[in-house]
Amino acid sequence: MDKQIQFKEIIIEEDMLIGSSMEIIGSLLGEPDRKGHDEWVYVIDKYCFGLIKKRLHLFFFQEKVMDYYLGM
Repeated sequence: MDKQIQFKEIIIEEDMLIGSSMEIIGSLLGEPDRKGHDEWVYVIDKYCFGLIKKRLHLFFFQEKVMDYYLGM
C-alpha cells in the first residue's frame, strides 16, 4: 500500500509526489514555506505552540520531484 500524506484538506499519495513537476506541486500545495533552488519545505502541522513543526521536504532534480522527507 502506498504511503499517504495529509496536507491541510488534501491527501497526497506517494505516487503523486515522485516525478511531479514544480508547477503541479505548486498548484496542488500552494506556495512553500521555504523555497530553495532544489528543495521546497511545507509546514504540515505545528505542536507545542509552534515550537515543533512537522514538515514535508520535497527535493527536485531538473524541476521534477526526485525524493521527499516527512519529519520534524
